[in-house]
Amino acid sequence: MDSLTEIKTILALLLETEVKSKADLKDWYELAQSVEQLASASSIELPHLVWHYLSDADIRLKEPDYGKDQIEEVQSFIDS
Repeated sequence: MDSLTEIKTILALLLETEVKSKADLKDWYELAQSVEQLASASSIELPHLVWHYLSDADIRLKEPDYGKDQIEEVQSFIDS
């Protein structure tokens, strides 16, 4: 599996496992970090809102409407 496909697979998993409680944050962020590491190691440029999605799970937990654009952008990136 190439790096881009792997990144998209992990992003899809992150979308499926959106944080529902503070207890979920640690595991979610660890998985998000693997996307960041793969993108960096492979020199893959992720859209700006995808980077925000990867770092803002705690904000989305507190304010669910906050992440609507992020989630749409991640889904669009996966579908591209």
